[in-house]
Amino acid sequence: MPLPEHLQAGYRFSRMHAFDLAQVSAFAFAAGDTNPLHHDAVAAAGSRFGKPTASGTHTSALLMGLVAAHYAVLGQVVGVRFTMELLRPVFADETVTLAWEVTSAC
Repeated sequence: MPLPEHLQAGYRFSRMHAFDLAQVSAFAFAAGDTNPLHHDAVAAAGSRFGKPTASGTHTSALLMGLVAAHYAVLGQVVGVRFTMELLRPVFADETVTLAWEVTSAC
């Protein structure tokens, strides 16, 4: 029997998320991340990024929330193994597309 479409390699789903400095700072503090890049625009301006960034923990949490919510609606929570790559900074004033793609299923 073939797997349902949402469990087959190539299946993708996504949603948009708008970050802002207040949200980025609040999440980082709640996670225990006191790095000034997430809280202090002046300190961040002097960094290699030039402006405040969301913590990797914040971005990862949003991705995990997306996959949990998406599959819970489908009645199939498959959380066996997830792989994430954070390839660039996410700035505190940016709207991004959070996306997952199924690469394999057993």
